[in-house]
Amino acid sequence: MKPASLKQRKLAEILYYQAYEQPLPNKDYTVVEINEMIQEAKKALQTQLGNEFENEEEESDLILH
Repeated sequence: MKPASLKQRKLAEILYYQAYEQPLPNKDYTVVEINEMIQEAKKALQTQLGNEFENEEEESDLILH
């Protein structure tokens, strides 16, 4: 399997840290593995952002009433 490029690795490290507040486990990843890590981190971030948006909507409803 082809190893992940440095650019892919850096992207995964950034997204993973933002999503899970911990560093990406240190190992050699293949392109497929690193792409899976990127997708998982993106989904986690989207979920977090969705939850934050819902909380803000609830707070604004309380303020308006």
